[in-house]
Amino acid sequence: MANKIKKVAKIHYYKTLCNVLAPNGKGLNPYADSPLKRKITRIVPGRKKSAVKLLIKGELKGSNYKKWLWRKARLSGLDCLVVKRNVQTIEATIIGSPAKLEELIRTAWAGPKKAKVFKVHEKWFNKPILLCKNSSDSQDVIQWSKETADLYKDILNYIGVTNQEPNEFNVEKVIDNPGEVQRVASNKNLFTIRSYSNVYAVSPNSAIGFQGSQSSKVSTTFRAIDLHKHLAKEVLSNGGLPVPEGEVFTSLDKAKEYLTSCNYPVVVKPVDGLKGRGITVDVRSVDELETAWNYAKKYNNQIILEKLVHGVDVRVLLSGYKVYAVLLRVPANVVGDGQKNIEDLIDEKNQQRLKNPRLSQAPIIPDAYTENFLIKQGYSLESIPPKGEIVFLHLKANISTGADSVTVTEHFHPDLKKLAEEAAKTFEVEDFCGIDLLVQRFDLPRHLQECSIIEVNTRANIYNVKYPLFGNPVDMTEKFISHLFPEQIKDNCYPLVTRKVVLNGLIEADFLDYISEHAKKLEVKGSFKLVDNSVQAIISGRKNKIYSLLDYLWEIKSLNGTLIDGIQVDECNQNVKKSVLVDREDSVNNPANSNGDLSTGDLKLECAPYNNYTNESNHYTDDLNTALFLEEFRKKGYTPQLVYPGLIKINKEQHVGITATRHSSIFCDQVCNGVYFAKKILAINGLPVSRGVKFKTGELENAVEYFNKKNRSLILTDLNPLGVKRNKIEDIKTLQKLWKKARKKGTKHLLLEEYVEGYNLRIAVVAGKAVFAQLVNPISVYGDGKTLLFELIDKKVSLLSQNPAYSTKIDLNKTRKNVANRGYNLDDILPKKERVYLENKHDFDLLGETHNIDEIVDTDFKQKAVEAVAAIPGLQFAVVNMVVPYPNQPANKQKWVINNIDTSPNVDQFHYPLKGEVFNLTKKVISDICLPNAKWLNGKGGVKNENQTS
Repeated sequence: MANKIKKVAKIHYYKTLCNVLAPNGKGLNPYADSPLKRKITRIVPGRKKSAVKLLIKGELKGSNYKKWLWRKARLSGLDCLVVKRNVQTIEATIIGSPAKLEELIRTAWAGPKKAKVFKVHEKWFNKPILLCKNSSDSQDVIQWSKETADLYKDILNYIGVTNQEPNEFNVEKVIDNPGEVQRVASNKNLFTIRSYSNVYAVSPNSAIGFQGSQSSKVSTTFRAIDLHKHLAKEVLSNGGLPVPEGEVFTSLDKAKEYLTSCNYPVVVKPVDGLKGRGITVDVRSVDELETAWNYAKKYNNQIILEKLVHGVDVRVLLSGYKVYAVLLRVPANVVGDGQKNIEDLIDEKNQQRLKNPRLSQAPIIPDAYTENFLIKQGYSLESIPPKGEIVFLHLKANISTGADSVTVTEHFHPDLKKLAEEAAKTFEVEDFCGIDLLVQRFDLPRHLQECSIIEVNTRANIYNVKYPLFGNPVDMTEKFISHLFPEQIKDNCYPLVTRKVVLNGLIEADFLDYISEHAKKLEVKGSFKLVDNSVQAIISGRKNKIYSLLDYLWEIKSLNGTLIDGIQVDECNQNVKKSVLVDREDSVNNPANSNGDLSTGDLKLECAPYNNYTNESNHYTDDLNTALFLEEFRKKGYTPQLVYPGLIKINKEQHVGITATRHSSIFCDQVCNGVYFAKKILAINGLPVSRGVKFKTGELENAVEYFNKKNRSLILTDLNPLGVKRNKIEDIKTLQKLWKKARKKGTKHLLLEEYVEGYNLRIAVVAGKAVFAQLVNPISVYGDGKTLLFELIDKKVSLLSQNPAYSTKIDLNKTRKNVANRGYNLDDILPKKERVYLENKHDFDLLGETHNIDEIVDTDFKQKAVEAVAAIPGLQFAVVNMVVPYPNQPANKQKWVINNIDTSPNVDQFHYPLKGEVFNLTKKVISDICLPNAKWLNGKGGVKNENQTS
């Protein structure tokens, strides 16, 4: 209670500072007209942080805006207090770093999907000054390109937009990329399930995942290349396509030298900036460069300087290497009416954007640069521009930063469309992508004007062109999905399948009648039998209908007293003749909860000796996983270079390629990192996962009730998007404590699931093959009845520190402190055979003790690991983590589960196990994935022979 009072007092203190010391200015130096406030700000307590008081106005009812904004702030690590003033007004006081506060303000403007935000008023304490140290006039560092602005005006006149009324769309529901994908996929009769921005789609012949508009067929390698703007340019340039000249810098001094040597203005941007963030155009002087550099460094330490190409920004959307839509993105602007000032025109324009299903989430947000940018054009926010005059607020052509969307497909020259198609083919992105071009004219081919490709976006917004502000709408999602699934899909295209299903949970007798009726609606035949607290069923029907039934059952959390917390699915050869049969029995043996007649022998691994790596402990200075890849490439005769985290450029006999240390997709990463959706996909595909229920953080009472009814130890998984955390729960007090802690961090959902006893088994899967198995146990010490606990800890830490995989990850003092915090006295003698864990034994925050045991693991588990990876579309390299009581015995003789799938596994733990045989996992990944799937910049000559001999 005392901490809560202290926190509230702190927030109210900063709120007062915001009210009293908010600067008067809106530009790069907000304190220019309020020097006294600046002086006081520099001396008051709390000045090491910034704060902002927001007053948010709009149609907020039903959007849960208050809770949404609080959660967004907590996920960003910001302290905040959010108060509802009335139906249309929310007040928020937020404390933290200026960069995070500015990001949250942009988020507040967009709002949750059901909200319509009209205005966000800001009052800052300790607002950052964005001028470089050598500049006395903020106008000297604002970039304004009249040439570019005039080109936009000419193009708008050419296509006749200036005389058009904006498009109107009668759409009530919220539109987003995954929603569009699911809409079209469902219309084509694909089975789909969605979790947040991820969609899993199944046809009669295949399964594909989508993260937003990007399919799981686009690997993380290619996504990383297109995110790295300079590498993307290199790929395009090697294909003979036009890109702006430029270089990457990490040193401001080197960048200044480069700018000085140029005879042209440049664009400054981070290598991987998104949505126009960190970009400054038309930089001509060293002072301008310093300001632009500091802005770009907010987003990445690698900064690109490239030649400014004067042109308008056009996004060309393709699928199957064919152009279907061209979108002109006109930087944020207002058109004068001769009566209103610019600030009022912005508000009016935002009201107009709220009526558009796409633009409603992308308002024009005036920021520190807006006022100064206007002055370059002879205006201020209070100016009243002449009627018909277009006034630009900046020159970033991104919808997310307030740009207008205009479809111009019919106006675009065929050769410019061909240029976009060539770029997509060079990049080898066939499914769907957006090619961003800078062009000066729409009616001329490339060789008669200066034009450049500035970006390849494999995750472009897919419904920008369906809901343009001006121009003809194009349903790009329909083109995309039809390319992936060109066939006509009817129910009878799906195979007839029979499945044996066991539903576990808290089940009432009348649930059988309910499930049988639902099965009939889906034309699924079956028999359902109530056995204790489970339903055993044999069901038959079209595969899509079976999936639909399983999906529905998985989500049942409260239905007339019934709660489903587990589904086990197996293939079945039994014929189902009757439509639906319901049977009730009091008790029979449930094979899903039985370990059969297994022997209970221990694997006797504790006595195995530790491996000795004394001579290698200081061998690597870089990230060990990356170093192992670089070393292995050198062994194969390549010259490798780490160009970006996870991306490696390789060179051999003048053949240059780009590859990666990870081989997944964004869909795979998000689904597997989030745990719950992956478990659902695995379960409906017949793979065992832990029984459990997902609760919202506001459902603590329901979680306590479930825990009491289960009456056994459970695992609580915090499904926080910043990192999943698992803990064993043995009492209600611990459950409540961890639950409240998760809520304070901004967690929205928690998973409460069964605790399964067994060994933690890891199986590495590379290119569809299980290549090696490893056990991992929590790091611990055993008492001998003679030695003090702290001495046992020191000895274990010393042993681990000799292993390259652990040497930089384990800290003696921190380990001692963690043990002491769990109630142990470090000066006590630990009794003989008593075990003390040095880490969370369900999370392995210190990596666990690894033991390579490939030779004794039953082949069943290797096959199941392959099936698990295959169930997640787009996954090429992963480690499947299982809990198995008896790894050396068949899977069907015991109860075991898949805990999770690691899509970015540490190869070093296989190279340097604490015990067991050393396995060179990196070599396998390089030979089977890296080299065959690399993006080669100048052909594959010699690579085929290399693979054959490796």
